[in-house]
Amino acid sequence: SNNEFWMAWYVDGVFFSSEFEPDFSSLEVGTHTVSLEVESEEGCTDVAIYELHVEEEIQVYIPNAFSPISGGRGDGVNDAFRPILSSYESVEDYEFAIFNRWGEQIWATNDPLEPWIGPSTESGEYFAQDGSYLWTLKFHIAGTYQFHQHEGHVLVLR
Repeated sequence: SNNEFWMAWYVDGVFFSSEFEPDFSSLEVGTHTVSLEVESEEGCTDVAIYELHVEEEIQVYIPNAFSPISGGRGDGVNDAFRPILSSYESVEDYEFAIFNRWGEQIWATNDPLEPWIGPSTESGEYFAQDGSYLWTLKFHIAGTYQFHQHEGHVLVLR
């Protein structure tokens, strides 16, 4: 006997693959019923059924520079700074903060659509000066254990 066998993978009752290790990355977000049917050359059969939960993967893009409006003059290009997410629907516990070079928080928001336009809470300063600022971003995806934490620098140019 050379241990040959036949196998078939089904997703939601529809044939999916006969490969030993199929790639399920093409499945849509949601819960799918996956079954594996096997039969040995001797005619022994077995079926395994399980639930496969495909979770949404959020893509994050964060620019590295912007030119905020100063003195009421904005050119409409790069006037604001915020993370761009591929989806905002399932984002929870969102925290986006800006820090000066000494590590002091000068601005923060819990609204993923609220951009930083340059205001600063530093004494005597309304708008942040030109230069490099640290940012941190934290959020998690509702109904999952996916936690995102990112940090980096943004350059303010006027």
